[in-house]
Amino acid sequence: MYVEDEASDLLLMQIAFRRLGLASRLQTAKNGQEAVDYLSATGDNAGSGQPPVPALVLLDINMPILSGFEVLAWVREQPRFSTLPIIMFSSSDRPADRQKAANLGANDYISKPSSGADFVGVIKDLYERWPTLGGPLPTGQP
Repeated sequence: MYVEDEASDLLLMQIAFRRLGLASRLQTAKNGQEAVDYLSATGDNAGSGQPPVPALVLLDINMPILSGFEVLAWVREQPRFSTLPIIMFSSSDRPADRQKAANLGANDYISKPSSGADFVGVIKDLYERWPTLGGPLPTGQP
């Protein structure tokens, strides 16, 4: 799941997933509240039962309604998500943001790449480092 309010970053991530043959594996949320609603089956997801738990959450920090830090704190309070990997994915490289993310229970912190083409590299790295994503990338992928 990628939680991001910037349309251009969402598009870059969707393109990267498509290039790697993984488009069907990407769930997105456009702000922190939408992510919480999805995970808790409230809001637009009310009545849908328990949605599938994402294998991993990439979480932007600066978003409307609920910030990435607020979402991270909420997730870590939910027993159902105690083992859910949360990776902060932000353009901020401030040490204070990295420390706050770690203190709130983020598993990692990745700075957003400056080039859209580098989003593919981020995904490849995530697949190598996080077995919860289902193993290696499909064969034959760049």
